[in-house]
Amino acid sequence: MGQHIALQDRSDSRRLGRLLSSDVQDWRLTAQARLLGALGSARLGSVLLGIAAERFKASEVFGFRLREGQRPEMLVSHGKRGHAASRASLYLDRFSALDPIDTVIRAQAREECVTVATFRSRDIADKAYRSRCFEHAGLVEKVSCFHRRGNEIFVLAFYRTEVDFHDLAPIVELAQLALPVLERQSDLLGEEAGLNLSERLEKRLSCHFPSLTARELGVCARTLAGMTAEAIALELGIGRASVLTYRRRAYERYGISSAGELIEDILG
Repeated sequence: MGQHIALQDRSDSRRLGRLLSSDVQDWRLTAQARLLGALGSARLGSVLLGIAAERFKASEVFGFRLREGQRPEMLVSHGKRGHAASRASLYLDRFSALDPIDTVIRAQAREECVTVATFRSRDIADKAYRSRCFEHAGLVEKVSCFHRRGNEIFVLAFYRTEVDFHDLAPIVELAQLALPVLERQSDLLGEEAGLNLSERLEKRLSCHFPSLTARELGVCARTLAGMTAEAIALELGIGRASVLTYRRRAYERYGISSAGELIEDILG
């Protein structure tokens, strides 16, 4: 089992922040500006991972909200190693209860502090969870930072390809900036909270293009999300040729020739 480390509350951290070097304080201001600039958009996950990769070599990030008796709701997800959104969805749908620190999060989350729990992939007993969410992507360590707001718990999980339990300070610093942003992101998403990027795009496409079939919506949404035909085929369980056929039919029905035109119609 991985180690669990409780950390000081945010007010203590702010007092300590006055003692930090000017370089660290400059980093905090820059990171906060970048996060706030992406707030409310699908870019938040990629911006957050960019900061985490620079600061402590994170390869993947996943942020979600927990509420008692409900399925965890995805808020951000981004990764460097492909299929990060699929791994996040698998975690929410199948594996969250098998996570070694799930009970720690639910028992230890407090309103006045950020708490951190870490574990290695080898600590996971379930072979399918370990294989699908870690080994296939070469991930070996997960660091979860969490905070309670009323009856909700907000969790940021950072994944790395190398284990480093010794210096969690940079992760804590980022979590103290990012968790309030994650909370605000959930408020802005409203009824779309809990949907991954592809699901949110499907929802919006269905409003603008009501004649599309469910499969056409799924293919077009994942195209807009930047997935290749091969990745779409794998996620939807169909052949690559079928992906191209569904996309062509959707485009022809509305006289569209590219994904860019789909975006223009959604935004227009």
